[in-house]
Amino acid sequence: MTEVWSALGIAVSVGLFLVGYRQTVGAKKERAINANQEVEKILLRRIVLEGYAPDVSSVARLLEGKARDFRVRPGDLLSEEQLLNSIFTRVLEIDFLPQEKREHILTQLIPTMAKAEKEPSNQEPPSTAEQADRHWSMTTALGIMGLMTSLIGSMVVVFPKILNVDTNFTRLFPTLVSTATASVAIIAVLILFYRFKESQREDTSKEISFASGREFEREVASLLAKTGAQLQVSTGAADYDFRFSQGGRTTLVEVKQWNRPMPLRFVAHVAQRLREAMKREGASEAIIVTPSPINVPSQIVEPDVRIMTPRELRHYITHK
Repeated sequence: MTEVWSALGIAVSVGLFLVGYRQTVGAKKERAINANQEVEKILLRRIVLEGYAPDVSSVARLLEGKARDFRVRPGDLLSEEQLLNSIFTRVLEIDFLPQEKREHILTQLIPTMAKAEKEPSNQEPPSTAEQADRHWSMTTALGIMGLMTSLIGSMVVVFPKILNVDTNFTRLFPTLVSTATASVAIIAVLILFYRFKESQREDTSKEISFASGREFEREVASLLAKTGAQLQVSTGAADYDFRFSQGGRTTLVEVKQWNRPMPLRFVAHVAQRLREAMKREGASEAIIVTPSPINVPSQIVEPDVRIMTPRELRHYITHK
């Protein structure tokens, strides 16, 4: 009978922990999801019904305002770039829109998407120390909650015998310890699992994406420097990231942290901006560098614009 009550105590501990997690961390995630959906609906209604043409700063202010309304951090919501990509997709999915109106909306969205993709977020990404502190604080809070629920679950073992005056509580102590230990072990596994899932999500968040994008730019710059080409870094107002000369030819390089399929209209718009920059700079060609191969029809970026991975870029420069 003691084993049954021990199993019940463990079940109570785990159940209380899951309920507590759902009401704290889970509730925050739910608020962030609802905030993202609310912002998307607001923008979609304004764009489709009123012909509103959003700019990056307006989208950022809307995200910040809704973050306050839903009691989450702005960094928990989609970035301006991600939100505009989502709006772009929703406009394409709407069946009742006349083709002319859909074309007009997409034409207005593409420059804003390009600007959002080009410009870094106004929010500074958290430092490594801040991320570690945040992770440690959350893990500590979950650990304390796990210990408390384990103690509560352990009390289930002695509850039926509390009213029995003949009960020897010292004999129940090993059972209490074993029940609490088993509960703590199971809850610890759950905490590790939830924290792992959370870290996977954070790797794709706005803050981490910003940091990885900067790191990717440095990687491409280092690659170009090692080829011996005469490398120049563009100013912030330019439509490209790097410019290098080799064999009397000038090439413009635009670095894009594209880890997912991008709208073809958006890719074509980026290629067109690079062609305009080539005319201003007197360049012979332009290259868009992405972390992994992007399946884009050649006619979308041609003429004189190529899409390559860093490895393909190194091979192209070396054997050109």
